[in-house]
Amino acid sequence: MELKIVIANPAGNITAFVLNKIEEKDYQVIAQRIMALPKLKVEQVGFVKNLTYEPYEMDMMGLEFCGNATRCFGYLAYRANKLNKDDINVNVSGAKKILTVHVDNNPPRSTVEIDKPEKIIEIEYKKKIHPLVVMEGISHLIIEDEEVNTLKISELLDILDEKYPNDAYGILYYHDNRIDPHVYVKATNSLVNESSCGSGAIAVGYYLHHNDQDGFHRNSFTFKGGTIETTMVIKDKECKCFMGGIISISDEMIITI
Repeated sequence: MELKIVIANPAGNITAFVLNKIEEKDYQVIAQRIMALPKLKVEQVGFVKNLTYEPYEMDMMGLEFCGNATRCFGYLAYRANKLNKDDINVNVSGAKKILTVHVDNNPPRSTVEIDKPEKIIEIEYKKKIHPLVVMEGISHLIIEDEEVNTLKISELLDILDEKYPNDAYGILYYHDNRIDPHVYVKATNSLVNESSCGSGAIAVGYYLHHNDQDGFHRNSFTFKGGTIETTMVIKDKECKCFMGGIISISDEMIITI
């Protein structure tokens, strides 16, 4: 099967966008085959549904939400349509409303405002308390100042899926502005130690600042694949959440799976 794709790199979180029209029932199989191609080094796959008019539409492989893919897709639509504006409206899986991606050039950058997390829940695991930041389409559990433990990740994912179900889960190891994200997508049964995670950056930024005073609260989070910038804008106890940074997107290519 031949597919037309582009490869996006938002801080190392390599994302393949499939430009062919694909039935939703085939997302999982096609995504797994693309991710299995060693030369591409793809961590996740998005399926473009509409690249012709606003709002441009895209589904992630498990119908989850992904901040990195969303901001890259906005830039892809901007480039593909040679738009002369810098705010691009997109409709993506896992989000209940249309999102706006702001794009810049030289170098290519994109930023997206994401709905603030729905809530923060304290999760107790072996006598330790960890914050679970619940968002549309994905929930992130923040593990502070600990070494990565694969058994703990597996056990925590079981707990989250049983007690706090969502489309996807992130286990975020966080220390000194550095995040190591382990993301599980339920529909594809895939657990990936991602090179970066946009919604994970938002989750940590919101956790750090949601009780702060009015103002602009900025962070630059380091991932193994690069840097993601977040801004929490707080006014009268309301919070707006933005994430973004430098990206790159390849030309169209044909692959065979």
